Amino acid sequence: MGKKIYQSLKEYDYNITGFDIFAKNRKNVITKIEDINIENYDWLVDFSEANISKKITKLFLSNSKNVISGTTGLTFDELNDFCILAKNNDAKYIHRVNFAKSFCEFEAIAKKIAQKMDHNILIESHDFKKLDKPSGSALRLMHVLKLKSSDILAIRGDETTPYHSLISSNKNERIIITHQILDKNAFVEGFLEVFLKEAGV
Repeated sequence: MGKKIYQSLKEYDYNITGFDIFAKNRKNVITKIEDINIENYDWLVDFSEANISKKITKLFLSNSKNVISGTTGLTFDELNDFCILAKNNDAKYIHRVNFAKSFCEFEAIAKKIAQKMDHNILIESHDFKKLDKPSGSALRLMHVLKLKSSDILAIRGDETTPYHSLISSNKNERIIITHQILDKNAFVEGFLEVFLKEAGV
């Protein structure tokens, strides 16, 4: 995802530096947090692994620098702590587990349906490359819909169009709604819409 985001931002007037602790042989990439000169940056765009994300997000927010993040694996308490840190340092902290434009609408509809039905099950499917299981989006929905972990079925296979489906039922009827990503550019478009608005572009 980071590469797609980088490509999408190249057309705008930004000085972009990569941060990647795994890419030791790549040029123009910072590989150690201690090598970051925080004064050179206004925003951190973060799609990193959770443990790295926590360290670098704290660094930026503590220095009154803005952060927009799509990192999954953070707890709700950690997200809340970052919001407080941002507020205390007059910075912006924007976090979404899913930047696709229609995911927020899916979440709102799912919440409305789940509240009115007796039984709710969430199914999420991604390809084998998706490391977190359940996905960050599924965990977000579990929290919002007040589901138990046993109510989530996480599938990893050859699925090229990832989806989240809510199956809600009572003794007489069933409702099934699905949010499906047909192209990963959906994440990029949603990210750009949010970021450019917040950055004042």
